[in-house]
Amino acid sequence: MGYDESKNREKMEKEQAVLERRNSKAGCGIKDLHCHIMEPYALCPIRDFRQPCAQNADQITRILQTCGLEALCIPAITLYEEPDFACNALSLYAKLLLPERIYALAGLRRYLNREDNRDMLEQAKKLMAAGFDGFKMICKPNARRKFKLSIDDEIFDPFYEEAEKEQWPILFHVGDPASFWDREKVPG
Repeated sequence: MGYDESKNREKMEKEQAVLERRNSKAGCGIKDLHCHIMEPYALCPIRDFRQPCAQNADQITRILQTCGLEALCIPAITLYEEPDFACNALSLYAKLLLPERIYALAGLRRYLNREDNRDMLEQAKKLMAAGFDGFKMICKPNARRKFKLSIDDEIFDPFYEEAEKEQWPILFHVGDPASFWDREKVPG
């Protein structure tokens, strides 16, 4: 017995209508403001996660619709290993699939050599011109250790000045356990 796309679509539309009625009665909808399209390869200690592909974006749009979310924000993280470069492209692709309900925050590419990180502002301008809604800044301790950059490093100053001037939203990742921020307690 084959898969019937029209029945599945009809079922999803009915479920969506029920959720929309429930949300309108409650006076608000549910938004997921931090849903990764893939984990950054460069920071992931386990190397057997799903490789970046268009199905990641398709799956996120299905989750959004099936769960009755009003909106979803995809914060991309783009670092220095090739698989990471797909994060921005997949986030923007997902936004193009449902532009009225998906927001995409771009990740600035970072380089391991500190001095190579001088193009943050130019990257940011190109990413905003491509259609991103803002930026995700990864500043967790393992990224700080790897790149030898803190989020208040002067390298980012031109980017922050432009973001303030243009009112670009920035999401900072700072929600790690307290031990991660203490040099004496941080795990290896």
